[in-house]
Amino acid sequence: MFVVLIFGSIVLYRSRISMARTLYHELEDQTRTMATLMAASLERSMTIQDYYSAKLILDDAKQAYPNIEYAIIEDQSNRILAHTFEGNIPADLVEMYPPARMTDKKASVVVLGSSKGFIIEAAMPFTHGASGRVRIGQSDRNIRERLFALSWLLLFSTILCAILGFGLAIVLTYLITRPIKNLLVATNRIGKGDFSSRARVFWNDEIGGFAAAFNHMAENLQKFSREVEEKETTRQALLEKLIFIQEQERRRIAQDLHDQLGQSLSVLLLEARSMDNGGHSSCEKHPKIEQRIAELIDEVRQLAWGMHPAILDDYGLDQALERYINTISKSTRMDIDYQCLCHPGLARLPLRTEVALYRIAQEAITNIVRHAHTKQASVVFIRNANETVLLIEDEGKGFDRTATAQGDLKHMGLIGMSERASMLGGEFTVESTPGQGTTVRVKLQKELLS
Repeated sequence: MFVVLIFGSIVLYRSRISMARTLYHELEDQTRTMATLMAASLERSMTIQDYYSAKLILDDAKQAYPNIEYAIIEDQSNRILAHTFEGNIPADLVEMYPPARMTDKKASVVVLGSSKGFIIEAAMPFTHGASGRVRIGQSDRNIRERLFALSWLLLFSTILCAILGFGLAIVLTYLITRPIKNLLVATNRIGKGDFSSRARVFWNDEIGGFAAAFNHMAENLQKFSREVEEKETTRQALLEKLIFIQEQERRRIAQDLHDQLGQSLSVLLLEARSMDNGGHSSCEKHPKIEQRIAELIDEVRQLAWGMHPAILDDYGLDQALERYINTISKSTRMDIDYQCLCHPGLARLPLRTEVALYRIAQEAITNIVRHAHTKQASVVFIRNANETVLLIEDEGKGFDRTATAQGDLKHMGLIGMSERASMLGGEFTVESTPGQGTTVRVKLQKELLS
């Protein structure tokens, strides 16, 4: 529409100028011819100085040609002899021309300006016995009317063409962009994970071919997505089974350490204490042996606790976390603050959920002890009717989270925590900035806790 208006305006401007130039040339020629004919008609009357007849000829000519604004007869000294004005002749017309030259044989033409437009005036001298000249002035009113009509016609044509072009552009744009928009919608759906989305093929053109290729790609993506989902489901199931077996094995080993090796060492300690030295010189070695056996009993108990804390099965996650944190605080001399914000009356979490959260907290605290280089940390366990949140924070040196490669062995602990949270269907986030500490957060919704 803009292009049509631009070209229409150019055509209107050029057509108006060209037509105006042609019409004004024609009006000049017409005025010159009329002045020549008028001079010939007035020749006899001016020769005998019959000014009344000359006046009548001027009036008849003005009535015959409405475009004639005035007609004036002057002598050689520019004295007005006759005119068509009803009153006095305008002063600016009296001295418009220099005295007529009797040798002029062709009418001269000038363009005068007025409040009503331009006036084309031609002056023709008398040449056969009479002296003076006749001045004929014609208005450009007819030209202006014709130019106005032409301008309106061209403007109307331009507007009509613009409207038609606009309507055609809408239709063409709709026909061209509809397949593209449909393809864009399908692309956005594919981008959001809806691999069942397909683009409609409207025409057998380049865009139609592109849509068909896109649909083929979408089918392959859908097939690949199903395969990935099946493999991911299998992987999650295997991983969960592996962790379950691992925890069962931990529990069995912890129980064996506590019940068998621990009990055997306890019996050995009792026997060592009840032995009668009989005065032998080796009696001073018995206290050292007894002390070493007692230390082994404590190490076995700690090892059994690390493998699988029995208190987790008997009393739940809160008690297990509190005891574990107290033990780590004493052994590392680190100030680890623990808070449990749980609504009273809530039933225990499923055992698999408690074990996963306990292992996540255990791994996070181990990372703090090994890498954070800080003496302060906090663990907050929050639970209400709608969600469960485990929050571990420290004020250590932190690390660049964006530079953490998923396959880097240095960060396998983070990957393990993420996998455990993923098996529970929870949200696992790690926020860390170099020099500003680290925050580990696990959030489980109510529907994931059943």
